[in-house]
Amino acid sequence: MAAIHAYGLRVDTIYFDSNGYITNQLIITIDNTDDEPLWIWLEDEEDKKKDGDERKKVRWHFLRHRGDFSLFEIATDANMATLFWKDPKYPTPIELFVKYLEPHHSFAIVIYKESADGLKNDIAFSLDSLRIYSRQFLKDACPGMEQQYSIERISFPYDVFLYPIK
Repeated sequence: MAAIHAYGLRVDTIYFDSNGYITNQLIITIDNTDDEPLWIWLEDEEDKKKDGDERKKVRWHFLRHRGDFSLFEIATDANMATLFWKDPKYPTPIELFVKYLEPHHSFAIVIYKESADGLKNDIAFSLDSLRIYSRQFLKDACPGMEQQYSIERISFPYDVFLYPIK
């Protein structure tokens, strides 16, 4: 996990039973305790394959094409209309999830798994996948991402990100 600034991190696991279906939730809460905003995302399998220093990994994450576009293009191109993650009918794909967390605010990622067999199944998740960087670090690594319009275009707009796994 790349921590470049001050923040608090809590991880809680909750199991609950609803009519024979066991749901396991892994709740990761990030408290930005600093006066500078933080950028947060989860590395996907392609990100994990990339070698290099942290700045190169950040550039790779934002400049890498996912289909016809990159996160950087979405963030900086005024012609890109990207509100699909704000519509509940279209959940945010994990590879597009990015959160800009304001100073002294909190954010939670809830990873959950349902089980019909009545067994508590642990969630396989590594905190090493969680990327947390200061605004300044991101600005240095990938100039252009710090602009307000860039942030508004790509930052997940809610305080909780739900991520189901199978």
